[in-house]
Amino acid sequence: MGWPVTNEVNTFTYTLAVYPIILLGFALRSARYWLLAAAGGLAMLAAVHVFIETPGEILGGYAEPLAGVLALAVLIALVALLALLTWRYAAQSMPK
Repeated sequence: MGWPVTNEVNTFTYTLAVYPIILLGFALRSARYWLLAAAGGLAMLAAVHVFIETPGEILGGYAEPLAGVLALAVLIALVALLALLTWRYAAQSMPK
């Protein structure tokens, strides 16, 4: 954990930026905004888990192997959700 839970600023701290992005999306109510937010989130999530914290590190990062498997399952579900949202909003943003 990082700031605001501890005094240390780390990657957890930067993940908190997702909340204002989501709130702004609810205020703007734009399919193009959600397309940008979902595609950007998908790109960042994929980049982080390819170059910084790989699936192998996730699986091996817990004392209990089941916890690593569950963490990887959550990551895969989040990637799938962002891919689905990107596809959905891309289809909505296309001119008819």
